[in-house]
Amino acid sequence: MVSLGLNTVRVPLGYWIVESTVDRTSEYFSTGGFPYLRRLCGWAADEGLQVILDFHGAPGSQAVNNPFTGQYTSSPGFYTSYNYGRAYQWFKNITEEVHTDPSFRTVFALEALNEPTQGYEAVASLVSEFYPVMDNVR
Repeated sequence: MVSLGLNTVRVPLGYWIVESTVDRTSEYFSTGGFPYLRRLCGWAADEGLQVILDFHGAPGSQAVNNPFTGQYTSSPGFYTSYNYGRAYQWFKNITEEVHTDPSFRTVFALEALNEPTQGYEAVASLVSEFYPVMDNVR
């Protein structure tokens, strides 16, 4: 990639990569993915690539009928205080790793939310509830 002139890689992540954010009573995701993320970021850093970690799949699903969110659903369930709390924990965990683990040394950005639903209520909820809480994660 570097030899072709690329300098950045974007890594899409589901919330389930941070296993403590998964509700094991109703969500069934594979476990053990975080060490692979760590390895990937280390390899990217070793090759001189910058990394964007993309919050691609939010708890409850931020978009309808999109399997990339981890839940193929006709109604997005992300836009609730409960799921905002789980997302905040996800960001808190990822931020801690980025700041303390040398494998993540070239991570320069965390994407807040990939392709959120575009409706007044969801956007208003993101602006009034989710984004202000995210200011606490740095």
